[in-house]
Amino acid sequence: MLNDPVGSPGDTTGAHDGGMTTSIPPGATPPAATPPPRPIGTITTLAIYPERDEPGTRLESAFVEPAGLEGDRRKKRPVHVVGQEETPDTTRANLFLDTPDACLREALGQEVRAGGVVLALDELPSGCAGVYASVVQEGLLAVGDPLETLEPGVDTGEHSGVDAPA
Repeated sequence: MLNDPVGSPGDTTGAHDGGMTTSIPPGATPPAATPPPRPIGTITTLAIYPERDEPGTRLESAFVEPAGLEGDRRKKRPVHVVGQEETPDTTRANLFLDTPDACLREALGQEVRAGGVVLALDELPSGCAGVYASVVQEGLLAVGDPLETLEPGVDTGEHSGVDAPA
């Protein structure tokens, strides 16, 4: 069928969306697909430590602000994240995950999302397990939330601070 319009049943050009072609020119590189977030683990326990040297408080959910979990005593770093080898009885961390500490160390230097919070895993503690994190985007997180890596350039949900015209 030599006179079939583009997108008709006899079309062999590969274009099937109203005559618009979607093919990549010869020699061109297709755009790279953004890899999906990589799960690191799931939050099993959240804890805050309002008073120095006093027992902590376990929470089902927490609001995380730039200085750390709301109600937590301010310390060296905003958030302390540990793996399954630790418990609130063995360390004074804030986020306890169901994954080995080694997975956290592998994610060092990356941004991660849990619930509505984005953290930057930016430092290894010198005298304890896990990683320290700073808060990139404040928000709410809860026990059961997955912790996933974000790829560079992924929208964290924040905006530039400039609102669009109404």
